Amino acid sequence: MAQLLGILNHIPLGVSATAASFALIKMIARHNSRKNAALPIVESPTDSPFHTEILKEWSSVSIPYVPYPLMSNPHIDTIFAALFRKPLNLLYHRELLDMPDGGCVALDWDPINIGDQLDPNTPIIIFLPGLTSGSEDGYVQYAVQRARRQDPQGLAAAAAAAAAIHGDDARGMVDPSSSPNPSLPGPAPFRTVVFNSRGTSNSPVRTAQFYSASYTGDLRRVIAYVRQQYPSASLAAVGWSIGANILVRYLGEEGDACPLSAAVSLCNPFNLLTSNQNLQKGFNKMYDMNLALHLSKIFHQHAHLFDEVPAVDAQYLAGASAQSEGEEERRGEKERRGEDETGR
Repeated sequence: MAQLLGILNHIPLGVSATAASFALIKMIARHNSRKNAALPIVESPTDSPFHTEILKEWSSVSIPYVPYPLMSNPHIDTIFAALFRKPLNLLYHRELLDMPDGGCVALDWDPINIGDQLDPNTPIIIFLPGLTSGSEDGYVQYAVQRARRQDPQGLAAAAAAAAAIHGDDARGMVDPSSSPNPSLPGPAPFRTVVFNSRGTSNSPVRTAQFYSASYTGDLRRVIAYVRQQYPSASLAAVGWSIGANILVRYLGEEGDACPLSAAVSLCNPFNLLTSNQNLQKGFNKMYDMNLALHLSKIFHQHAHLFDEVPAVDAQYLAGASAQSEGEEERRGEKERRGEDETGR
């Protein structure tokens, strides 16, 4: 103790005060993170086989989420990750999938798991990025990288849940370790593909149609194509933001006929009108401006395709802010009822 005090006595007052300030900030941040910790909410019937098997095999579901110190503010968390997350610079194998209307979308496969490198039964994850995003965005690439890793606990939980619902014959569909292929070293990674919507990630736009939250035709075609390529593999989908909105809408439209074994919706703007209104408030306007900039860029690259479409006002789109489809639908409904903007 005496030696420690001696060392502290030789530290300039300014330095020790700065160190003490950082220590205090760190302590407060840690306290706030623990205070904001919360248990995940599992929404399913508590007596269902799925619920029982997932909780038994997946211990992380019962562990509280603690935000990283100084990252409990959602704006700081979002901006810090966008600016300082190390880029992965993943390379993909791109495949253009034609659509019935003459357009196309870009499917970016992780090249380490295409072809015959994985067992045909290896489960497949289809990723749907958010608005204006694509396979080159950091959060998407980190998800692809994470899917490469062997995760015995996760696969075991999925296999147990599938067996509980569909019987033991379904276990092998999501547990590649049960595959007869002896060359696989334990549980295989997932096969992954990123679904880049029209115009995103430098995918070509061939017709006067982009993508929107109300249109699920492209996703339906993508899922059917992937299933055709790997008929014995189970399919899952993960969507962020507008990608999650499209995914959930597709799930509702398909109902019991849905070919997906699992789906994950992340940061879904379920109510597009409310989400758009929130984008017009406070600091959220920065996100609105950023989205509008990227959407405008995509449109201008393909504006010539819309020259013969009378319903498209190119000059308006050039200066428009990001607007959700909910806002456009509300305006169209008012026009049909003969109301002005005051609702009269």
